[in-house]
Amino acid sequence: MVVRNIITRVRNAWRVVLNPLIARFQTRGVQVLKDWDSVKEQVIRAKFTQNTALKQLLLSTDNCKLEEASGFDYYWGCDADGSGQNRLGVCW
Repeated sequence: MVVRNIITRVRNAWRVVLNPLIARFQTRGVQVLKDWDSVKEQVIRAKFTQNTALKQLLLSTDNCKLEEASGFDYYWGCDADGSGQNRLGVCW
């Protein structure tokens, strides 16, 4: 049930969040789930499976290497030198 609630929140987030600064203010005081590490990739997969346009866009990349170029998020992305786990690019 908790995962379903998270997935619903992520699915609806685009309607509310206009930019990262607004997102930061809206999430103040929100506690991170204790099992977030075990469900976060399920939440990301749900985002792309529930949005047909995003799913088709992702599938159209075929076997291309996808990278989230981020200078600060080394779990979801990677730095210019390729360091980082780039989980957003490989969670499919």
